[in-house]
Amino acid sequence: LKQTELTRNVSHELRSPLARLRVALELVRRKTGELTELDRIETETERLDNLIGRILEFSRLDADQAGVIAAIDLEDLVQSVIDDVRYEYRDLGSDARITFRVDTPCTINGNASSLRSCVENVLRNAMQHNPNEGDVQVRLGTDAEDVLISIEDQAGGVADDELTKIFEPFYRSRTTRTDHAQRSGGLGLAIAARAIALHDGTITASNTDRGLRVDIRLPAQIP
Repeated sequence: LKQTELTRNVSHELRSPLARLRVALELVRRKTGELTELDRIETETERLDNLIGRILEFSRLDADQAGVIAAIDLEDLVQSVIDDVRYEYRDLGSDARITFRVDTPCTINGNASSLRSCVENVLRNAMQHNPNEGDVQVRLGTDAEDVLISIEDQAGGVADDELTKIFEPFYRSRTTRTDHAQRSGGLGLAIAARAIALHDGTITASNTDRGLRVDIRLPAQIP
């Protein structure tokens, strides 16, 4: 608990110098005009700000789980996340498509905020690594006694020995290290794994013929 609080406080403190850095960057631009070096500084500043946001999100998970537990319609939750991510990537000019298939409508008890964070991070990870014209397939259904959410991309997958490591904080696969598309500061899938663990579920990755498939399993519950 103390470590979580420390992480949260440090992350908040880093936001202030970042804000001042942005102001200073804008002032320099007014004096010198557009420079390639300034664009680079802005890009790295945005990446740092995004990483701080991810760290804060990761540290909030335990606190959020102690919050409101309610019945969640997973079809509505997943569809909402898909709509947001579609809008985001359409704005970035991507032609990649997201298809959503519902085999079984599912309602569970849980924390909507942390579950939404999980699905969003996995889906964004898939979109970041997917070819521009590739499809990302999302499926909702049941598997034995579990609710199953599967997200599959066409990005070629990862090495077999990395299928569990990619859920560790700040781990980057060997493919990602040489790829211009950055995983979410190495925390996106770790945030997803923590959120699912707090719901007594599991999250696993496997390689397919086309790419990586992430399976999110949650205990089926009657609200």
